[in-house]
Amino acid sequence: MGISTDIRNNVLIRWLVQLTETDYAGQIDFIGLTGSCAAGKEDEYSDLDLVIIANENAEKTIGECFLVDWDGIRIGYDFYTMSWKRVENMAGTTWASHIADVVPLWYADDIVKNRWMELVKRQQEIMAQPLSEKQIHTAEESLKQAKQLLADIFLTEEILWAKDRLTGMMLMLTDVICVLNNTYYKYGIKDRIAEIEQMETPDNFMQLWHEAMDAERMEEIRIVAVSACRVTEQFWKDKKETVMALKMEELRRDPGTVDGWYEEFFSNYKNKVVRLLEQNDREMACLVSFCAQNFLEELEANTGMPMPVLYRDLDVKNLKKLAQGFERVEQEILAEYHARGLEADLRDYKKL
Repeated sequence: MGISTDIRNNVLIRWLVQLTETDYAGQIDFIGLTGSCAAGKEDEYSDLDLVIIANENAEKTIGECFLVDWDGIRIGYDFYTMSWKRVENMAGTTWASHIADVVPLWYADDIVKNRWMELVKRQQEIMAQPLSEKQIHTAEESLKQAKQLLADIFLTEEILWAKDRLTGMMLMLTDVICVLNNTYYKYGIKDRIAEIEQMETPDNFMQLWHEAMDAERMEEIRIVAVSACRVTEQFWKDKKETVMALKMEELRRDPGTVDGWYEEFFSNYKNKVVRLLEQNDREMACLVSFCAQNFLEELEANTGMPMPVLYRDLDVKNLKKLAQGFERVEQEILAEYHARGLEADLRDYKKL
Protein backbone atom coordinates (compact mmCIF):
# COMPACT_ATOMS: atom_id res chain seq x y z
CA MET A 1 0.00 0.00 0.00
CA GLY A 2 1.46 3.34 -1.00
CA ILE A 3 1.69 6.61 0.86
CA SER A 4 -1.68 8.40 0.95
CA THR A 5 -1.93 11.78 -0.75
CA ASP A 6 -2.75 13.39 2.61
CA ILE A 7 0.48 12.13 4.14
CA ARG A 8 2.70 13.17 1.25
CA ASN A 9 1.02 16.57 1.03
CA ASN A 10 1.54 17.14 4.75
CA VAL A 11 5.21 16.25 4.37
CA LEU A 12 5.67 18.91 1.69
CA ILE A 13 3.60 21.53 3.48
CA ARG A 14 5.59 21.11 6.71
CA TRP A 15 8.83 21.36 4.74
CA LEU A 16 7.64 24.53 2.97
CA VAL A 17 6.47 26.22 6.18
CA GLN A 18 9.79 25.40 7.84
CA LEU A 19 11.62 26.82 4.81
CA THR A 20 9.50 29.97 5.03
CA GLU A 21 10.28 30.48 8.70
CA THR A 22 14.03 29.87 8.32
CA ASP A 23 15.58 30.54 4.90
CA TYR A 24 12.82 33.01 3.94
CA ALA A 25 12.07 34.54 7.34
CA GLY A 26 10.35 37.91 6.93
CA GLN A 27 10.03 37.44 3.17
CA ILE A 28 6.72 35.54 2.89
CA ASP A 29 3.29 36.74 4.08
CA PHE A 30 0.92 33.92 3.21
CA ILE A 31 0.67 30.28 2.13
CA GLY A 32 -2.60 28.74 1.04
CA LEU A 33 -3.74 25.52 -0.62
CA THR A 34 -5.87 25.61 -3.77
CA GLY A 35 -6.79 23.37 -6.72
CA SER A 36 -7.84 19.72 -6.52
CA CYS A 37 -6.15 19.11 -3.16
CA ALA A 38 -8.07 21.96 -1.54
CA ALA A 39 -11.30 20.59 -3.00
CA GLY A 40 -10.59 17.01 -1.95
CA LYS A 41 -10.48 15.85 -5.58
CA GLU A 42 -6.82 14.90 -5.78
CA ASP A 43 -5.56 11.53 -6.93
CA GLU A 44 -2.17 9.79 -6.85
CA TYR A 45 -0.95 11.95 -9.75
CA SER A 46 -1.93 15.32 -8.26
CA ASP A 47 0.66 17.86 -7.21
CA LEU A 48 0.18 20.65 -4.67
CA ASP A 49 -1.28 23.92 -5.94
CA LEU A 50 -0.25 26.66 -3.55
CA VAL A 51 -0.80 30.39 -3.33
CA ILE A 52 2.38 31.83 -1.81
CA ILE A 53 2.41 35.62 -1.38
CA ALA A 54 5.62 37.57 -0.82
CA ASN A 55 6.01 40.42 1.61
CA GLU A 56 5.97 43.69 -0.32
CA ASN A 57 9.48 44.47 0.95
CA ALA A 58 10.84 40.98 0.28
CA GLU A 59 14.43 40.81 -0.97
CA LYS A 60 14.16 37.16 -2.08
CA THR A 61 11.24 34.94 -3.01
CA ILE A 62 10.54 31.22 -3.14
CA GLY A 63 11.11 29.50 -6.46
CA GLU A 64 11.28 25.74 -6.06
CA CYS A 65 10.75 23.32 -8.98
CA PHE A 66 11.58 19.66 -8.33
CA LEU A 67 10.50 16.05 -8.79
CA VAL A 68 9.71 13.49 -6.09
CA ASP A 69 9.18 9.73 -6.43
CA TRP A 70 6.26 8.56 -4.32
CA ASP A 71 6.03 4.76 -4.39
CA GLY A 72 6.97 4.56 -8.05
CA ILE A 73 4.96 7.59 -9.20
CA ARG A 74 7.05 10.63 -10.08
CA ILE A 75 5.31 13.92 -9.25
CA GLY A 76 6.50 17.35 -10.32
CA TYR A 77 6.14 20.32 -7.97
CA ASP A 78 6.54 24.00 -8.70
CA PHE A 79 6.32 26.31 -5.70
CA TYR A 80 6.71 29.97 -6.58
CA THR A 81 5.89 33.27 -4.94
CA MET A 82 3.40 35.84 -6.18
CA SER A 83 3.02 39.49 -5.24
CA TRP A 84 -0.01 40.84 -3.41
CA LYS A 85 -0.82 42.93 -6.48
CA ARG A 86 -0.88 39.89 -8.74
CA VAL A 87 -3.16 37.93 -6.43
CA GLU A 88 -5.44 40.91 -5.81
CA ASN A 89 -5.78 41.40 -9.58
CA MET A 90 -7.21 37.86 -9.82
CA ALA A 91 -10.40 38.99 -8.07
CA GLY A 92 -13.29 38.79 -10.50
CA THR A 93 -11.28 36.91 -13.16
CA THR A 94 -11.16 33.29 -14.30
CA TRP A 95 -8.27 32.88 -11.81
CA ALA A 96 -10.42 33.84 -8.81
CA SER A 97 -10.10 30.32 -7.37
CA HIS A 98 -6.69 31.52 -6.15
CA ILE A 99 -8.70 33.65 -3.72
CA ALA A 100 -12.17 32.16 -3.34
CA ASP A 101 -11.27 28.49 -2.91
CA VAL A 102 -8.00 28.74 -1.02
CA VAL A 103 -7.51 26.92 2.27
CA PRO A 104 -5.15 29.13 4.34
CA LEU A 105 -2.19 27.18 5.70
CA TRP A 106 0.07 29.86 7.15
CA TYR A 107 -0.03 33.61 7.88
CA ALA A 108 2.98 35.75 8.78
CA ASP A 109 0.85 37.66 11.34
CA ASP A 110 -2.65 38.94 12.08
CA ILE A 111 -2.21 41.94 9.78
CA VAL A 112 -1.65 39.57 6.87
CA LYS A 113 -4.60 37.44 7.98
CA ASN A 114 -6.91 40.46 7.98
CA ARG A 115 -5.65 41.58 4.57
CA TRP A 116 -6.33 38.13 3.16
CA MET A 117 -9.83 38.01 4.65
CA GLU A 118 -10.60 41.42 3.13
CA LEU A 119 -9.51 40.12 -0.26
CA VAL A 120 -11.77 37.07 0.11
CA LYS A 121 -14.64 39.39 1.05
CA ARG A 122 -13.98 41.55 -2.00
CA GLN A 123 -14.10 38.48 -4.26
CA GLN A 124 -17.39 37.42 -2.71
CA GLU A 125 -18.85 40.88 -3.31
CA ILE A 126 -17.77 40.81 -6.96
CA MET A 127 -19.42 37.43 -7.48
CA ALA A 128 -22.64 38.70 -5.86
CA GLN A 129 -22.93 41.54 -8.41
CA PRO A 130 -24.44 41.16 -11.88
CA LEU A 131 -22.19 40.94 -14.92
CA SER A 132 -20.23 44.19 -15.23
CA GLU A 133 -18.90 46.34 -18.05
CA LYS A 134 -15.37 45.46 -16.94
CA GLN A 135 -16.11 41.76 -17.43
CA ILE A 136 -17.52 42.49 -20.88
CA HIS A 137 -14.19 44.10 -21.81
CA THR A 138 -12.23 41.23 -20.24
CA ALA A 139 -14.22 38.72 -22.30
CA GLU A 140 -13.63 40.83 -25.41
CA GLU A 141 -9.86 40.59 -24.92
CA SER A 142 -10.06 36.80 -24.79
CA LEU A 143 -12.27 36.85 -27.89
CA LYS A 144 -9.65 38.93 -29.71
CA GLN A 145 -6.95 36.43 -28.79
CA ALA A 146 -9.15 33.62 -30.10
CA LYS A 147 -9.54 35.48 -33.40
CA GLN A 148 -5.77 35.83 -33.68
CA LEU A 149 -5.49 32.06 -33.39
CA LEU A 150 -8.27 31.74 -35.97
CA ALA A 151 -6.15 33.81 -38.35
CA ASP A 152 -3.20 31.47 -37.75
CA ILE A 153 -5.40 28.53 -38.75
CA PHE A 154 -6.10 30.10 -42.14
CA LEU A 155 -2.55 31.28 -42.71
CA THR A 156 -0.92 27.87 -42.39
CA GLU A 157 -1.01 24.79 -44.58
CA GLU A 158 0.41 22.54 -41.85
CA ILE A 159 -2.43 20.49 -40.44
CA LEU A 160 -0.81 19.74 -37.08
CA TRP A 161 -0.06 23.43 -36.50
CA ALA A 162 -3.64 24.33 -37.44
CA LYS A 163 -4.93 21.71 -34.97
CA ASP A 164 -2.68 23.12 -32.26
CA ARG A 165 -4.01 26.64 -32.96
CA LEU A 166 -7.58 25.32 -32.96
CA THR A 167 -7.14 23.79 -29.52
CA GLY A 168 -5.73 27.06 -28.20
CA MET A 169 -8.58 28.98 -29.81
CA MET A 170 -11.19 26.77 -28.16
CA LEU A 171 -9.54 27.30 -24.78
CA MET A 172 -9.66 31.08 -25.28
CA LEU A 173 -13.35 30.81 -26.17
CA THR A 174 -14.02 28.92 -22.94
CA ASP A 175 -12.42 31.87 -21.13
CA VAL A 176 -14.93 34.16 -22.86
CA ILE A 177 -17.77 31.92 -21.71
CA CYS A 178 -16.46 31.66 -18.15
CA VAL A 179 -16.16 35.44 -17.75
CA LEU A 180 -19.61 36.05 -19.26
CA ASN A 181 -21.05 33.60 -16.72
CA ASN A 182 -19.61 35.80 -13.97
CA THR A 183 -17.70 32.87 -12.53
CA TYR A 184 -14.24 31.29 -12.52
CA TYR A 185 -12.50 27.94 -12.98
CA LYS A 186 -12.17 25.96 -9.80
CA TYR A 187 -9.79 23.38 -11.28
CA GLY A 188 -7.17 23.00 -14.01
CA ILE A 189 -7.49 22.17 -17.68
CA LYS A 190 -8.23 18.49 -17.00
CA ASP A 191 -11.64 19.55 -15.70
CA ARG A 192 -12.14 22.50 -18.05
CA ILE A 193 -14.89 21.10 -20.24
CA ALA A 194 -16.76 19.57 -17.28
CA GLU A 195 -16.91 23.04 -15.71
CA ILE A 196 -17.96 24.71 -18.96
CA GLU A 197 -20.80 22.20 -19.33
CA GLN A 198 -22.28 23.58 -16.10
CA MET A 199 -22.36 27.13 -17.49
CA GLU A 200 -24.57 28.94 -19.97
CA THR A 201 -22.87 28.45 -23.33
CA PRO A 202 -23.28 29.76 -26.89
CA ASP A 203 -25.59 27.87 -29.23
CA ASN A 204 -24.13 24.48 -30.18
CA PHE A 205 -20.81 25.25 -28.44
CA MET A 206 -20.43 21.88 -26.74
CA GLN A 207 -20.90 20.01 -29.99
CA LEU A 208 -18.39 22.32 -31.67
CA TRP A 209 -15.92 21.67 -28.84
CA HIS A 210 -16.06 17.91 -29.43
CA GLU A 211 -15.88 18.39 -33.20
CA ALA A 212 -12.79 20.56 -32.71
CA MET A 213 -11.07 17.90 -30.61
CA ASP A 214 -11.89 15.25 -33.24
CA ALA A 215 -11.05 17.33 -36.33
CA GLU A 216 -8.22 15.87 -38.44
CA ARG A 217 -8.50 17.38 -41.92
CA MET A 218 -7.72 21.04 -42.65
CA GLU A 219 -11.20 21.68 -43.98
CA GLU A 220 -12.76 20.28 -40.79
CA ILE A 221 -10.43 22.35 -38.63
CA ARG A 222 -11.23 25.58 -40.44
CA ILE A 223 -14.99 25.03 -40.55
CA VAL A 224 -15.31 24.26 -36.84
CA ALA A 225 -12.96 27.13 -35.94
CA VAL A 226 -15.09 29.69 -37.78
CA SER A 227 -18.33 28.30 -36.36
CA ALA A 228 -17.05 28.29 -32.77
CA CYS A 229 -15.77 31.85 -33.08
CA ARG A 230 -19.03 33.07 -34.60
CA VAL A 231 -21.35 31.59 -31.98
CA THR A 232 -19.13 32.77 -29.12
CA GLU A 233 -18.90 36.28 -30.52
CA GLN A 234 -22.69 36.41 -30.80
CA PHE A 235 -22.94 35.17 -27.20
CA TRP A 236 -20.63 38.03 -26.17
CA LYS A 237 -22.63 40.60 -28.16
CA ASP A 238 -25.87 39.48 -26.52
CA LYS A 239 -24.37 39.76 -23.03
CA LYS A 240 -22.85 43.14 -23.87
CA GLU A 241 -26.16 44.49 -25.10
CA THR A 242 -27.82 43.53 -21.81
CA VAL A 243 -25.05 44.97 -19.64
CA MET A 244 -24.78 48.23 -21.58
CA ALA A 245 -28.52 48.95 -21.77
CA LEU A 246 -28.72 50.77 -18.43
CA LYS A 247 -25.47 52.62 -19.00
CA MET A 248 -26.64 53.89 -22.38
CA GLU A 249 -29.76 55.37 -20.80
CA GLU A 250 -27.53 57.37 -18.46
CA LEU A 251 -25.21 58.40 -21.30
CA ARG A 252 -28.08 59.62 -23.43
CA ARG A 253 -29.00 62.10 -20.70
CA ASP A 254 -25.45 63.38 -20.20
CA PRO A 255 -24.32 66.17 -22.61
CA GLY A 256 -20.69 65.46 -21.78
CA THR A 257 -20.94 62.02 -23.35
CA VAL A 258 -20.99 63.34 -26.93
CA ASP A 259 -19.38 66.76 -26.55
CA GLY A 260 -16.54 67.04 -29.08
CA TRP A 261 -17.49 64.01 -31.16
CA TYR A 262 -18.74 65.93 -34.16
CA GLU A 263 -15.85 68.39 -34.25
CA GLU A 264 -13.25 65.62 -34.08
CA PHE A 265 -15.02 63.49 -36.69
CA PHE A 266 -15.31 66.49 -39.01
CA SER A 267 -11.71 67.66 -38.59
CA ASN A 268 -10.27 64.19 -39.19
CA TYR A 269 -12.27 63.15 -42.23
CA LYS A 270 -14.63 65.72 -43.77
CA ASN A 271 -12.26 67.44 -46.19
CA LYS A 272 -10.60 64.14 -47.05
CA VAL A 273 -13.98 62.92 -48.26
CA VAL A 274 -14.48 66.12 -50.28
CA ARG A 275 -11.02 65.77 -51.85
CA LEU A 276 -11.27 62.08 -52.70
CA LEU A 277 -14.63 62.70 -54.34
CA GLU A 278 -13.22 65.55 -56.45
CA GLN A 279 -10.22 63.45 -57.50
CA ASN A 280 -12.10 60.15 -57.76
CA ASP A 281 -9.42 58.66 -55.49
CA ARG A 282 -10.59 55.13 -54.80
CA GLU A 283 -7.58 54.17 -52.69
CA MET A 284 -8.09 57.15 -50.41
CA ALA A 285 -11.78 56.24 -50.19
CA CYS A 286 -10.83 52.81 -48.79
CA LEU A 287 -8.45 54.36 -46.26
CA VAL A 288 -10.87 57.04 -45.12
CA SER A 289 -13.73 54.56 -44.84
CA PHE A 290 -11.65 52.27 -42.65
CA CYS A 291 -10.24 55.01 -40.41
CA ALA A 292 -13.59 56.75 -39.95
CA GLN A 293 -15.29 53.45 -39.13
CA ASN A 294 -12.53 52.66 -36.63
CA PHE A 295 -13.08 56.07 -35.02
CA LEU A 296 -16.79 55.29 -34.62
CA GLU A 297 -16.06 51.85 -33.18
CA GLU A 298 -13.68 53.34 -30.62
CA LEU A 299 -16.41 55.76 -29.54
CA GLU A 300 -18.80 52.85 -29.15
CA ALA A 301 -16.27 50.84 -27.16
CA ASN A 302 -15.53 53.77 -24.85
CA THR A 303 -19.12 54.80 -24.22
CA GLY A 304 -21.24 51.75 -24.90
CA MET A 305 -23.48 53.80 -27.18
CA PRO A 306 -24.29 52.33 -30.60
CA MET A 307 -22.54 54.30 -33.35
CA PRO A 308 -23.56 54.78 -36.99
CA VAL A 309 -22.09 52.37 -39.54
CA LEU A 310 -20.10 53.88 -42.42
CA TYR A 311 -18.18 51.05 -44.08
CA ARG A 312 -21.27 49.71 -45.86
CA ASP A 313 -21.35 52.90 -47.93
CA LEU A 314 -17.95 52.22 -49.50
CA ASP A 315 -18.31 51.52 -53.22
CA VAL A 316 -15.12 52.17 -55.20
CA LYS A 317 -17.17 52.42 -58.40
CA ASN A 318 -19.44 55.07 -56.87
CA LEU A 319 -17.61 57.33 -54.41
CA LYS A 320 -20.66 59.56 -54.08
CA LYS A 321 -22.21 56.81 -51.99
CA LEU A 322 -19.39 57.14 -49.43
CA ALA A 323 -19.82 60.92 -49.37
CA GLN A 324 -23.53 60.50 -48.78
CA GLY A 325 -22.86 57.98 -46.05
CA PHE A 326 -20.46 60.39 -44.39
CA GLU A 327 -23.14 63.10 -44.41
CA ARG A 328 -25.60 60.65 -42.87
CA VAL A 329 -23.17 59.85 -40.06
CA GLU A 330 -22.61 63.58 -39.49
CA GLN A 331 -26.33 64.13 -39.16
CA GLU A 332 -26.72 61.23 -36.73
CA ILE A 333 -23.98 62.61 -34.50
CA LEU A 334 -25.49 66.11 -34.68
CA ALA A 335 -28.86 64.63 -33.73
CA GLU A 336 -27.21 63.29 -30.54
CA TYR A 337 -25.88 66.81 -29.95
CA HIS A 338 -29.30 68.38 -30.36
CA ALA A 339 -30.92 65.80 -28.10
CA ARG A 340 -28.66 67.11 -25.34
CA GLY A 341 -29.01 70.80 -26.17
CA LEU A 342 -25.58 71.02 -27.81
CA GLU A 343 -24.49 72.70 -31.05
CA ALA A 344 -21.33 72.23 -33.11
CA ASP A 345 -18.50 74.47 -31.93
CA LEU A 346 -18.23 76.77 -34.96
CA ARG A 347 -16.01 79.84 -34.35
CA ASP A 348 -15.33 83.07 -36.24
CA TYR A 349 -11.61 83.03 -37.07
CA LYS A 350 -11.57 86.85 -36.93
CA LYS A 351 -12.33 86.64 -33.22
CA LEU A 352 -9.72 84.03 -32.40
